[in-house]
Amino acid sequence: MPVGRKTRPDGPRFFLSRISFLNCPPRRYNPPPMPKTPNVPPGPGGESAAAPAAAVARRADWPLLILVFTAGFVLMGFEIAGSRVLAPFFGNSIYVWGALIGIVLAALGLGYWWGGRVADRWPLRQLLGGIGIGAAAGVFAVPYIGPAVCQAVSGVFGEAGVLWGPVAASALLFLLPGILLGMVSPFAIRLQAQAVESLGRTAGLLYALSTIGSFAGTFVTTFVLIPWIGMSLILKVLGGAMMVASALTLGTGLRAAIPAACCLFVSAVWAVTPAPPALPPGAGSTLFEAETPYHHIYVADSAYGSRYLYFNRFVETQISLDPPDHRGLSEYTKFFHLAPAFAWPIRRACFIGAGGGVGPREFLQRYPGVKIDCVDIDPVVLEVCQRYFHVPRNHPDLAMIEADGRMFLRRKGAPYDAIVLDAFTIGGRIPFHLTTREYFGEIRDRLAPGGVLVMNVISGLEGEKGTMFRAVHRTMAEAFGDLPAPGAGAPAGARHVHVFDVHKWLGGGQSRNVIFVACRDAQAFEAAVARAKGLAGAGTLAESAVALLDNRLDRAPDPGAIRLTDDFAPVETMPF
Repeated sequence: MPVGRKTRPDGPRFFLSRISFLNCPPRRYNPPPMPKTPNVPPGPGGESAAAPAAAVARRADWPLLILVFTAGFVLMGFEIAGSRVLAPFFGNSIYVWGALIGIVLAALGLGYWWGGRVADRWPLRQLLGGIGIGAAAGVFAVPYIGPAVCQAVSGVFGEAGVLWGPVAASALLFLLPGILLGMVSPFAIRLQAQAVESLGRTAGLLYALSTIGSFAGTFVTTFVLIPWIGMSLILKVLGGAMMVASALTLGTGLRAAIPAACCLFVSAVWAVTPAPPALPPGAGSTLFEAETPYHHIYVADSAYGSRYLYFNRFVETQISLDPPDHRGLSEYTKFFHLAPAFAWPIRRACFIGAGGGVGPREFLQRYPGVKIDCVDIDPVVLEVCQRYFHVPRNHPDLAMIEADGRMFLRRKGAPYDAIVLDAFTIGGRIPFHLTTREYFGEIRDRLAPGGVLVMNVISGLEGEKGTMFRAVHRTMAEAFGDLPAPGAGAPAGARHVHVFDVHKWLGGGQSRNVIFVACRDAQAFEAAVARAKGLAGAGTLAESAVALLDNRLDRAPDPGAIRLTDDFAPVETMPF
């Protein structure tokens, strides 16, 4: 080194020394080397006589402990809330959760490794506070950049986005904040440890505190924050908590108060700055918006005289604003009226999956006296049906029931003449437990003699995109008795399961609504046609409903298709 040349501190120590308001404490924190306790024979009680002198417990560093707890809390809350960021663009499938959990675990691993190395080289309290502030900024940024990032990733990957889109979006949004959050615990251990003999106790305490924070973050986010506040506000709360906890570690005195005040000011500004709306473009004027444990729900009116119900960015229901009928504008709901053609009279009906309530409302209008149970797991959906989609309140023949569609049918009660299954999660996927051989058996047991199940499925018919169609067809046929063949007493040509293509003009490989009609007792299709024409002649059934019978697909179930069971039902991974 040349004579007379001055050396300067390296790395973060030099950087921090040049930023006056971060050069917080007048003294620089340098933990002393950890002494090794000499080998001294144990005393009468079994303890080492030198232990009290060599491993003196340090006074609790409350700001450090609060930061460790908060980092654990924020990490798990960030992960759970992150699923709501991805869901509008990639659904809520096993791929989304697998990508999110995998990226967070990778971030933690990198954070633990990197945090330990940085702490050994620069054991500065201000640097730990800066890491926490960086993590808070990353959490704060997600509600602002998340929709744009997910939209861009979805466009880049196209159809492959179902598989790899969640991985890429999770890495872009959650990897860096996750790494910074993971750095907190090993860094805190380095600052807190005083002696080799107490290192295990110190590490155990801080990792236990971080884990307790993660436990609290999981339950508070799941059971308190998501049911009561929206995703954007949840992330702002988490980011603000991390920002405050990080500011507390910067020290005391005026110089430490300045950066702490800056952190609080930035948090406040971020908190009051609205995040961009996630409503799909062109949706029209928003009448209602709510975040529930199951969906992000929007109700919007278009400029063309129609009202839409959105689950995240996907249209669930569309109705006309023209009174008095406010008719449903989704073609597939018309096929619910196939039920009377296969099972008449209908005295009791059950709709599993309320959507906008078009089916129950039209059944009340068309078939006076029918008793209807409308079941949905989300109570907000049931309220939206009545407030915005003209489902009558307090109707003597209609019960709006909050329950899971499978658990509800296990309750004891009178059998149903018709069950309509129209339940979906995000993006047109059916909850797997509503597609299995066991569930279809439970439905069959709840049907009255001559009763019928009508089920809406979104799928292609041919090729890879027809996998869902073939699996449901095979499974339902087996549960109702078409596989290996209808019973010996069935009429000639009779089947238990009949299939209808709502959009028969589409190519076989294109996704569309497919309607399954499963009869408790096998019957010939010609008998259903004759019954429908008779009901139409009496004015009970609309002529348009009779015309829907022309959309029947004369297809037998494929015995080689996937058999969906409670043990194996990969519906979330099936392309459609």
